[in-house]
Amino acid sequence: MKSKLKKAIYSGIMVLMGIGITVFFIEIGAMIVSTVRYDKYHSATELFSRQESENNFIEEITRDKGSCRYIDTLFPHPYLGFVHHANPPCGISYVNNIGLFGEDFPSEKPSERFVILLTGGSVAAQFAQMMPPPAPKYLEELLNEKFISPNGKPFLILNGGDGGWKQPQSLILFLQYADVLDAVVTLDGFNEHYMIGSSSRFEFPSNNFMTVNPLVTKNYGQVVTYWVAGKFAGEISSHSVLRHSHAAFLFTQGLLHFIKSYGGHEGNQVRTSMGTIFGLPPGWSKGKKVDWAIGQYKKYIQAMDAVASQRQVRAIHFIQPIPGYGKKLTKQELEVVGSVDYAKVYLPMTEELLQLNKHGSTVISLLDVFEKIEDTIYADHIHPVRYKGESKGYSIMADRIGNELALAWNLRSR
Repeated sequence: MKSKLKKAIYSGIMVLMGIGITVFFIEIGAMIVSTVRYDKYHSATELFSRQESENNFIEEITRDKGSCRYIDTLFPHPYLGFVHHANPPCGISYVNNIGLFGEDFPSEKPSERFVILLTGGSVAAQFAQMMPPPAPKYLEELLNEKFISPNGKPFLILNGGDGGWKQPQSLILFLQYADVLDAVVTLDGFNEHYMIGSSSRFEFPSNNFMTVNPLVTKNYGQVVTYWVAGKFAGEISSHSVLRHSHAAFLFTQGLLHFIKSYGGHEGNQVRTSMGTIFGLPPGWSKGKKVDWAIGQYKKYIQAMDAVASQRQVRAIHFIQPIPGYGKKLTKQELEVVGSVDYAKVYLPMTEELLQLNKHGSTVISLLDVFEKIEDTIYADHIHPVRYKGESKGYSIMADRIGNELALAWNLRSR
């Protein structure tokens, strides 16, 4: 009896050792593969974090949310495409009444404030301030500290930006709330530049729209499968043990890649899809696509100005700075900004938009705003570094934009 028990214990130990050795070599292999893929060694925990934190805006939203992913914070909007929600378990507690960040949007014009809508993409959202107090409201605080508003009331900045937004989302938001505003300020350019020369219309929505409207590209079965796979990957990435495993990281990456690439409407012969709705004529040349897209961008700026004029709302447009031009990048920035080849598109686009100044619009380039700054500003491909809401980059931008607004609107200094 004792002999059989010893054999059973010995066999169990050998099996466990075999499993342990197998897991060890799998982990070593996964570590080597991930090191080759990312050019240098990163811990598994760091790789799991980088799945979403390569985008500073997304990382800020998903930080400390456990297995919740960025897509779990999104909410469909019938006119704006997508916003965010505050619903448990993955909602953002500090989103406002319309699914954006900061102060609630009013239904009637406040008589005690000078109300400015600051709109654009994720840079505009961070600049207007996404986080609750005591995080600084860069532009609002600067304006109230240095200038007297046109109506003598304190300035109020409404945050009208969100990740992935581009025109005409800013125009649509402005149209909805023009009656409660004293001014509108746009801060954009980066998301729009992706559409310059594209084979799709300028208005082609970002991937977030497809995320909150999955039936656009998938059938019901694929939606459920992808959701389950995503939650499974999220649980692994937040597991106290598995999040330290390179093999677990590569497994989740492979699973999500397989699910994403498996089937979907766009891969079939369908008559109606996002591609057909937002497609340009196939015979158009690259040059024509570029000119047409820039024309669309101008159209939306001028449409905002026309509505602003009719509603007696002040309007001004800022072209956001980019790592690809106007700053000598530090070693830390060079590691995170990625390719800056887009400057070949961004600079001519900016020059074209500045031509609108000849036709009654006020368009100002911020491409030189960090020109004399030697410190690290950028945290990724476009967003300035933020720590607990504080940001040297956004503070510099606030100072420049505040002075430009004072000049354009003849603001009196305090």
